[in-house]
Amino acid sequence: MVIVSIIFAAINSSGLNYIGFYACFRFVIITSLLISLVDKFPNKVVNPERLLLVIIGINLLACVFQLFQPACASLFYNLYWKPGNAPLEYALEHGFVRGYGTFGSPIVLGVFSLFTFSYFLSVKKNFYGIFLSIILGLLALSKTFILGSIIIVLLYLFFYCRKANFIMRIRKRTIFSFFRVSLFVLFIVLILYVLVLYMDKQGIPILYYINLIGDPLAAFVTRYDASDGNMIPLIEAFQTNPVFGYGDSDLPGVFVGDTSFFVILYSTGLIGFTLMILFFFPFVYHSLINLKWKNYAFLVVVAYFISYIGTNIYIMPISSFIIYTMYLSNKRFFNSVS
Repeated sequence: MVIVSIIFAAINSSGLNYIGFYACFRFVIITSLLISLVDKFPNKVVNPERLLLVIIGINLLACVFQLFQPACASLFYNLYWKPGNAPLEYALEHGFVRGYGTFGSPIVLGVFSLFTFSYFLSVKKNFYGIFLSIILGLLALSKTFILGSIIIVLLYLFFYCRKANFIMRIRKRTIFSFFRVSLFVLFIVLILYVLVLYMDKQGIPILYYINLIGDPLAAFVTRYDASDGNMIPLIEAFQTNPVFGYGDSDLPGVFVGDTSFFVILYSTGLIGFTLMILFFFPFVYHSLINLKWKNYAFLVVVAYFISYIGTNIYIMPISSFIIYTMYLSNKRFFNSVS
């Protein structure tokens, strides 16, 4: 992206966005360092499970204050504001209607919630992590989380409940175990139901986002509607220069954001998009191979790419941490079976 930005700026006599360059280099350096740590010290790196539970707890606390203590709006605004952060400016004026957590954005919080949900569901089988991730995703009012978590659960059931293995597992279960699990799930659903009702009573538009489960395509109307979708100018710009893209340059009337896939195509063209595919190919390949041993870390990879559809996170620090966790999970599992 840096090379394309320099070339495009030279051709069009425009300025360079050095902050964008810094973000790219930061992402590359952080990701490289984290992966190097896993390669050199696979048994000594920080356990993501405990770290993620701590981060979830801190963000839940922040969301509770943001949503249910309006007086805290100025505090969080001063902590996380930066130029161009329109959601925080809106929150300062009208109050928080979505949980921002410590990320300064409900969109990034939704991505984090989806990642932790898929991680605790497919890799660690940690109920507390799953439950807290669901609450955090609901507080963020994130389309990415709500629709993405449904996809992750369906894929998990598909892999876990393959016919031969599923019938064998049913035979091993007693009626008592079945009812115990059913009551447990019912209890969790009841808690979430009460939370949704309370949020709706507080004027938080949670029901709008829940209803997207029945009509998921409605989540994309504001972005891809042919008449006024905010991503249409970006797609048209890419079609004009599809090979190299425009780097970090800003074109008049083009909003660069919301969808990482299109941002990558806009910034680096088909060349950069191809390099991205080559970078992630080993993650996807090894995750698919691990499915043979009932390791479902592949779902974390799926969750990461789902977040690419709804957010522009591909060079954010959270993206580096997710890649690190995916790499660590596959590495440790490979070492355990080899």
